Amino acid sequence: MNTLLLGTLLIQSAYAVFLRSPEVHMRAQLDQLKKDSRGDDFLNDWKAPLVGQMQAMEKLLSDKKDSRSAQAAVAASPVLRGGGATLPWAQALLSKKEAKEPKKGAEEDKKALFTKFDINKDKNLSVAEIAKMAPTDKDRFCNAAVAVTCADTDGDESLNEKEFGASLNSSEFTACYLQFEPHCHGHADTGGNPAPKFLNVSKNITNKFRKADTNKDGKLSVDEFAAVAKNMTNTNVTNMHCFSAVSVRCADEDGSSSLDMVEFIDVFSEGSLMNDFQHCMSLNSPACSPLTPSNKSSVPNHTVLYSTELCQDLFAYKFERDICVSLQQKVCGANCTRIVNKGNVTECKELQGMLCKLAKPALVPKPLTHGGNVPNNTLNTTVTVCIAFPTPGAARVWVAREAGGPRPLATKLSYLDCTQVRAFRGMDIGVYVGPRKVASHKCTERDELVMVGVSLKDELGDKAVVAYSFHDEGMRRPILCHAAPTVPAMSVGAYGRTWHAFSNTKNLEGSLAYLQCEVLAQDHDDLLKEHETLEFSNKTTILGHIEVGPLPTLYLVRAGPAHELRSKAHELGHLKY
Repeated sequence: MNTLLLGTLLIQSAYAVFLRSPEVHMRAQLDQLKKDSRGDDFLNDWKAPLVGQMQAMEKLLSDKKDSRSAQAAVAASPVLRGGGATLPWAQALLSKKEAKEPKKGAEEDKKALFTKFDINKDKNLSVAEIAKMAPTDKDRFCNAAVAVTCADTDGDESLNEKEFGASLNSSEFTACYLQFEPHCHGHADTGGNPAPKFLNVSKNITNKFRKADTNKDGKLSVDEFAAVAKNMTNTNVTNMHCFSAVSVRCADEDGSSSLDMVEFIDVFSEGSLMNDFQHCMSLNSPACSPLTPSNKSSVPNHTVLYSTELCQDLFAYKFERDICVSLQQKVCGANCTRIVNKGNVTECKELQGMLCKLAKPALVPKPLTHGGNVPNNTLNTTVTVCIAFPTPGAARVWVAREAGGPRPLATKLSYLDCTQVRAFRGMDIGVYVGPRKVASHKCTERDELVMVGVSLKDELGDKAVVAYSFHDEGMRRPILCHAAPTVPAMSVGAYGRTWHAFSNTKNLEGSLAYLQCEVLAQDHDDLLKEHETLEFSNKTTILGHIEVGPLPTLYLVRAGPAHELRSKAHELGHLKY
């Protein structure tokens, strides 16, 4: 998964910060590590008030769960006892020994193990490759980063064969690893070493992997994973390839765009700091199934309890953000008196106030009144008029009701401005530039979004008018409108994703012409948890990217310098009927 790959790089960078210079000797590195682990700066950073509070709560909420699963977890994985329990290659060596493989010489055994896990065959073991040695360790990425820090003598942040072999018989390496590896499970002020956490891997899961791996290359592609994905959802998925691609992206920890056995096992494991597969799927898979009359029941009840974006804003370091996200899932929306003992209720509520804040929209402006009488038996509606043409010079655009002459409703409008007016069926609206009327529209009995733009076929100056009436499907999805006349047509996709950009099942390819509006597939609840980015392209050219958040309800796309795309966001109501 991309976020986990980035997290791995951040962890590796954090633990390898002392190894930047190849000239630094191993002992100097260890001295620096020890010095920093005792220094006030290290402890103050690690135990900053909010971070320390989160760590204490995380430990409190995890203790009971860990104690219940400890017995099963130990039985499920070959585990070394004592301080060597989480040494990645010690795990792998023990597994080989218990498999009763033919004995080899010590040097030959080291070389074979090194070659086996050197996946990209660059003659170096990266943090990600070393992590593969302990597939059932939930904290394997962090443990591997510590191992690289302690064994890397040339400062390249990876291990060559010589460094790897030397570490297996080095008391200096073991002392370094055992000193700093406990940080992967949470810092312990009492001096005790927190126990590592292991996954319970069943034979049924590994058999599923082998059955799906049709070409027997040890990896599941998106197409191979589709066979498994069919049994992972009870919803009416309209795009199974999309669902499978999202699943692989959410589970892919090393950025290979495929799943190996370790990553596949994580799909079926309980969520942890290193595995947020289910959370990732809950956010992203709905975009593979735009709402249709047959799946209206999938509309959420809008009980979003937290936003992972908040953790990104609050904390600079990944380990802090990981704890934040983990606690959000446990305390947001929970009754503190039930989930913790009496002495920690206050802290729980304080954390709720800090970690569970959600972005709240501003007050939606009231539509302007039309200032006239409404005919009998005519429903009141709201019409939203958006200016989608560059306004010339100092001339201002204004909107009027046509009733025996123009009656101004909104004045001093310019490019990308929108105004909302209370209307009724049959009411005439005129759009003026200075004294000249350039467009008109007759309102219907439904709420409408009216785009007024350049007529690409008419050179006389009259404007094109296109009106839309979108049904409110209950997802609170924002609307995207094309207001860039210099780029007549483009394609829209979700950046870094495989799902549909629009909820319109007749436009799954994501095409968007000038003055065209579409409802986005990203619903409000998903965007509240995690923002998305739209990518705009024209054949093979990337035109720009726009971040979509939960508060705006309407985005107007415009062209900037050199046709580079920009957008203007509006928070308006009454856009759908």
